[in-house]
Amino acid sequence: MRRGQAYEHIRLEDGAGEQVAFPFLELAEELWGPEGKRLTLLFDPGRIKRGLKPRNEVGPPLEVGRSYTLTIDRAWEDDRGQRLAENHQKRSVVEAPDVVQPDPTSWHWRTPAAGTLEPLIVTLPEPLDRAMLLRVLVPLDGAGGAVRGAVTVSEYETVWGFTPARPWRAGSFALSVRTTLEDRAGNSIARPFEVDLTATSRKPPAPDHIQLPFVVR
Repeated sequence: MRRGQAYEHIRLEDGAGEQVAFPFLELAEELWGPEGKRLTLLFDPGRIKRGLKPRNEVGPPLEVGRSYTLTIDRAWEDDRGQRLAENHQKRSVVEAPDVVQPDPTSWHWRTPAAGTLEPLIVTLPEPLDRAMLLRVLVPLDGAGGAVRGAVTVSEYETVWGFTPARPWRAGSFALSVRTTLEDRAGNSIARPFEVDLTATSRKPPAPDHIQLPFVVR
């Protein structure tokens, strides 16, 4: 699609057909995939987080239990100047917010065999941020050095795979994970999306990284 026009041709409407005013964070540089076929839209965090001025003054863009329709205007042109054949619409019903942080102890592993190029497979109980999955999980050898190889993310961001550049050696390894890794609601391993700064008892800061051990036999 033609870039620089997304916010002009994408709108969100409530169940009564009324357009929701400025629901998205309008960035100067739109978040496109490398082929120009995937656009990421971010809801304005100032209207999502409770206690912030934009939410207090304008209200949240979404309300639990209500239906909304995302409409892509047919007037939007592709890279060749051709318009869409018709409007594209996607209707959704808003569920309760996700306030649960990703928990690496709930991940399921399939470890490779020594002497092979089999991938290390980690299955996640929920989709996590794809871009972060591609860069914040790093296998380490027994000496703490990074294992060279290629990362894949599949099954709608619920399966992470790593294929080594050289066959696996038998021994102990660890998967280094940055605790900034987030789910789709912005909850990270280190902290939830929303933090009550007025709470008297707060958790100590989480480490930047955690290491999850695994063994290759």
